[in-house]
Amino acid sequence: KYQLKTKNLCWSFPVGIAAGLDKEAVAIDFFSHLGVGSLEVGTVTLRPQLGNDRPRIFRIKKTHSVRNSMGFPSSGSETLLKNLESSPTKSLCLGINIGKNKTTDNKDAYQDYKQLLDRFQNHGDYFTINISSPNTKGLRELQSKNYLRDFLQALELDKVKKPVYLKISPDINDEQLKNIYEVSRSSSLSGIIATNTTAQHSYGAGGVSGKELTSRSHFIYSKLLQLNADESSFDIICVGGIHHISQLVDIWSQGGKLVQIYTALIYQGPQIFHHFASSIDKALEKSHASGLQELLSDPQSLHQYFSHCK
Repeated sequence: KYQLKTKNLCWSFPVGIAAGLDKEAVAIDFFSHLGVGSLEVGTVTLRPQLGNDRPRIFRIKKTHSVRNSMGFPSSGSETLLKNLESSPTKSLCLGINIGKNKTTDNKDAYQDYKQLLDRFQNHGDYFTINISSPNTKGLRELQSKNYLRDFLQALELDKVKKPVYLKISPDINDEQLKNIYEVSRSSSLSGIIATNTTAQHSYGAGGVSGKELTSRSHFIYSKLLQLNADESSFDIICVGGIHHISQLVDIWSQGGKLVQIYTALIYQGPQIFHHFASSIDKALEKSHASGLQELLSDPQSLHQYFSHCK
């Protein structure tokens, strides 16, 4: 009853785990038992790298946020491949988030991503191209008008058998966002994941996630949902500061479907999925819908059916 389908993906639950929590694909079985809709492992780089100096992850407790300056620490694609091959049979949708090594120049970055797409072609259900982390110098330049079109074309995404998504930064203006969307739509991407962490804060080096990201991320994915209103074949997956069922209802009422969380799980624990499920159960009872997919077919009535959510 919780299942949601897009043209490209099928999740058994509308909320998944964003990349960064299970970087090395060692907890797939654990997350399978939490009832999550998806798990995105990584970010994985082609070659092993240490990432930035420790300490590099900090809680901002007063606002239920996290600052990280990880810098893509990764055991490399060979290790992740072994972990995926030895993992128990999964019962959730599995994404693989890929990034370039920090020693790879931007003009050659497509080669890292292309090799990673090829290496994992028989694993996972979708791929995410991460060019939006603030913790790898120059990485976000790949989102720019000067790079993005040529970068995506060089990846030859039409030859990739699985859906491929682009994860974008929240630290962009309307013009940049529109350009990213238009370039992405004209490519063979299956959708956009919005958003990564924000570098626009006063806490020090790194990106901030959690409630301090909520308004900025919400602005970006709401704009994307508006731009994408008539495109049922192109997915917008929403992530960034999501911590309450009311945010899911807002996303659904705008035409979105799938969302990811990270920091909310850190502060609220696994019971957050129970809270989401309980609220959905009450809405299904009110609406007499057979499942969430049917309930979302009438987005104008969602706030009525979820009126119990405060």
